[in-house]
Amino acid sequence: MKAQYTRVRVKYHHQNEILITFEHYFKVDIFVAAIDFQLQELNGSFYDQTVELLILSSALCSRDSYNSFNVDDVYNLAKNF
Repeated sequence: MKAQYTRVRVKYHHQNEILITFEHYFKVDIFVAAIDFQLQELNGSFYDQTVELLILSSALCSRDSYNSFNVDDVYNLAKNF
């Protein structure tokens, strides 16, 4: 896993070549691609109003003693829904 992954080489004008290992490729690059795919699927599954409702309803969550409580979110929740 520590071997150099030779398919991808990134070079910036102010740096030497950056060599990527197989471990980095599997842990980071594949993980990011999988998360991006799942995010696209979830975004396509829900309407914008549903997502907004879920985000605004998180203002009513009692976890952490309402540390993330936001009056503007509660106002928008009452006004819009």
